Amino acid sequence: MSSSAMNWTISLFYLSFLIFEIPSTLLLRCLGPTRYLSLSLILWGGVTVGMAFVKNSQQLLIARFLLGMIQSGFFTGTIIYFSLWYCKKEQIMRFAILFGAVFAAGVLDDILAYGISHMEDIGGLKNWRWLFLFEGLPIIPLGVMTYLFLGSIPDTVQWLNNCEKQLLTNLLREDAGLANSEPVSSGKLQ
Repeated sequence: MSSSAMNWTISLFYLSFLIFEIPSTLLLRCLGPTRYLSLSLILWGGVTVGMAFVKNSQQLLIARFLLGMIQSGFFTGTIIYFSLWYCKKEQIMRFAILFGAVFAAGVLDDILAYGISHMEDIGGLKNWRWLFLFEGLPIIPLGVMTYLFLGSIPDTVQWLNNCEKQLLTNLLREDAGLANSEPVSSGKLQ
């Protein structure tokens, strides 16, 4: 692949990421965070695995475009998901853990890439194809587990008892300033 084609491959990811940031947020609103995040992870893994089997640079460009589109709303979805489960003061630490995990994954990815670079033609696949397989395959079951085990809101999960659900719901309402709010009527607006 030429350096120009490689630059396009990298740039196309970011272009599609920018183009689909708002549409993916609208889709997130329709699907809800749990379904959106799980679908994103499954598609993310699927496209990454698919990149292991591309035959030419055009297919790689398409895969990178799709990957940017899929990932465009992932962090927005994660932020919204955290807001449904954690009070504002708790969210800061969760975001720090999330971003720390992203950077740690980048480091592990580099180590994995180095190790895989020494796997030449194992199973009939070039080492770069193995890299996409190793990166993409674990993401798919993670997406399935996200759908099965992450509830959208505390009231919907099976792993909290009713008392815990009520306590968490009350804490979140208080944190949002809604615990003692009354419905707004047209008389109050005058």
